[in-house]
Amino acid sequence: MSKRETIQLFLNSVDASEYINNSHSEPIFNLPQITIPKSSVIKLGIQAAQIPHSFYNIDDINNRLTYEINGLGTQNYNIPQGNYNVNTLGFILNAATGITFQYISTTNTYIMAHALPFEIYGTSNCMELLGLQEDVDYASDMDNSIYSDRSINLFPIKNICLLSHNFITNNVSTTDTSLANYLLSIPNNTPSNSIIYYTNSSQLLTNVNSITNITSFHVKLVDQRGRLIDLNGHHWSVVIELHIFPK
Repeated sequence: MSKRETIQLFLNSVDASEYINNSHSEPIFNLPQITIPKSSVIKLGIQAAQIPHSFYNIDDINNRLTYEINGLGTQNYNIPQGNYNVNTLGFILNAATGITFQYISTTNTYIMAHALPFEIYGTSNCMELLGLQEDVDYASDMDNSIYSDRSINLFPIKNICLLSHNFITNNVSTTDTSLANYLLSIPNNTPSNSIIYYTNSSQLLTNVNSITNITSFHVKLVDQRGRLIDLNGHHWSVVIELHIFPK
């Protein structure tokens, strides 16, 4: 090979050979063997992607509230998965726990109150939904109230990151500095029940490690914190371009 060779991979999760843990966000594709000459330089580009915004703003990564009322023992409540706003979230939490959630629109915060003293524990994974700090325990004040000390965030998935265990890159993620498999981050800037489109208009390429052949391709969709995204049974597609340069 005396000049650059370009190979495009058109991957649709509906055609996957295997799904890790039955998740459409982590498919493995069996491919005809792609042979790459030794000592080649490989650059990879994500040319296009179509990902359904079918994930909920509350699912099993952020739906657990751990709390205690009047010292009577820790309780866990799992919010049913779905899409919520500040009012529907407050309503369902009040119905399940007896704690009222009064929304303050001017500050985008909650006042949480109960007739008895109560605590919300930092082991909850829904703290940002309530405007509370993660890993911090909150005890009610003299009025049996807890106040959000930061703005409520009901949009926990800000970016969709595409990883592949086939390659090692020079990219770095602060989420997990031991991993060098991040290929791309796509902003989540569409409403629920729509499609997130990505096109590589700048022709961005990533240097990857040299390999001699590819017989399967393992890809993964995670959020900005490295958590696997639940697409609720929907499929997605991506076009990956390999540029192979002779050394």
